[in-house]
Amino acid sequence: MWLALPLSAIYQSFRLIIIAGFASVILTLYSYFYFQDEIFPNVVRTDVIYLVLFGIFITAFLVTFVHRIRKANTELQDIAFRDSLTGAANRLLLKEKFQLLKDLKTPSIALLFIDMNGFKRINDTYGHEVGDYVLENVAWRVNNLLRDSDLLCRLGGDEFVILLSNIDHQVPERIADRIKLALENPMEMNDQMIEVSANIGWTYTTNVSDADLEKMLKEADRAMYRSKCASRILDV
Repeated sequence: MWLALPLSAIYQSFRLIIIAGFASVILTLYSYFYFQDEIFPNVVRTDVIYLVLFGIFITAFLVTFVHRIRKANTELQDIAFRDSLTGAANRLLLKEKFQLLKDLKTPSIALLFIDMNGFKRINDTYGHEVGDYVLENVAWRVNNLLRDSDLLCRLGGDEFVILLSNIDHQVPERIADRIKLALENPMEMNDQMIEVSANIGWTYTTNVSDADLEKMLKEADRAMYRSKCASRILDV
């Protein structure tokens, strides 16, 4: 009757472990009081109490064990799918989320390509510690503008990508404007006020079943480059 308890841990379900533990205790007590001569002919009540306490201990141990396993799995997933500095998704998670949206036949997909302006100058002037802080702060500000279903990904360096789904064609431009506005506020570190800005390009499609991630990344990158060139012309 106690065999179900360790087997329940295979599914890593707290509820299943507790149910198995509770059921084992009830069956043990029921068997002892109603079928003592058949099942427990030479067992005294003290032994049954010890058996029940041992079962409760095993249940608590398995719950703790599964909790640690889940925590370790979450940490491993973060290592595999998240950028260690900013906490944003990496390219691997971007690919998986993109393919999932295709499999779910999502009505529309958009990619925003974000490139920070003058980030090399920030690193050269203030040092890489400040540069890392800027990237973390940028990721935090951008994430606060997104829905739970959206995905912010750091491609590397100062380049970020946002994957949007189930949106109208006007939404990417509105998101881009909100990001630029959010980055206007200077960042403060070590008594230094650091100003940042970004160029953003995007691509949008409703033909999701035929969409290709790499092609859309290149299209969004080219749109970002056109935006950067236009900004330079306006600054002249």
